Amino acid sequence: MTLPGKTRLQIKYTVWSTDGNGNYIANIIGVVSGSDSSLESIETTFHQDLNGDGVIGVPTTVIESLGSTKLVEVGSNYFLRATVAGPAPS
Repeated sequence: MTLPGKTRLQIKYTVWSTDGNGNYIANIIGVVSGSDSSLESIETTFHQDLNGDGVIGVPTTVIESLGSTKLVEVGSNYFLRATVAGPAPS
């Protein structure tokens, strides 16, 4: 979704739940920007790119992948992941 003169980071989003009749129950996510990790995380539930960033879920960036492990950034968190099948690094 795009709006004239607006970027995906300027548009605000919210997610709410409803009952079986479509009546509002509660907010699942308050009003957030398109880059908020709570919005990006819920994209996998809907199987939809809600914020238009081209990724369903929290974007993952590989920072380094030398040897049997790689350092990745997921949202604002960093993880060591195995680059080959086998036990994960600790």
